[in-house]
Amino acid sequence: MSLEKRPEQLGEELLKAAGYGDRHTLERCLDGGANIDYQDFNGGTALYYAALKRNIDIVRLLIDGGINLNLQNKTGGTALHFAALNRSTEIVQLLIDGGCNLNLQNNIGLTALHNAATSGDTETAHLLIDNGININKQTNVSRRSIEYMFHILC
Repeated sequence: MSLEKRPEQLGEELLKAAGYGDRHTLERCLDGGANIDYQDFNGGTALYYAALKRNIDIVRLLIDGGINLNLQNKTGGTALHFAALNRSTEIVQLLIDGGCNLNLQNNIGLTALHNAATSGDTETAHLLIDNGININKQTNVSRRSIEYMFHILC
């Protein structure tokens, strides 16, 4: 009987390790051949779960490991979207430094800037603007990022 795990099993373990901040298990999964870009049934990735849980060390490890920073889940969200929504400015900076696409929109047209505005996070909003996010991106209901920010923050 083989003790080797199927790729899906390794992928699921990778996601759990990222979410729990378990660096040892995450590294073991990657060393065992787990696909760093593995997506679960909702399209979530290890980077998405690490960003959601605000785990800076795991985010850094995944970026250094070459994870695709722009993978979108089934609703179109990326790690950047969730870091901005969670007021995780340091993670947003890591993602920017790693070369993520600032202007990706989710399925309803929201960008990370919309999410920063929704959470009232002016620091992250300024960081995104200073790094070139398009403030004129429109949502599916034709609201530009800058208008959305003004409406939420003012």
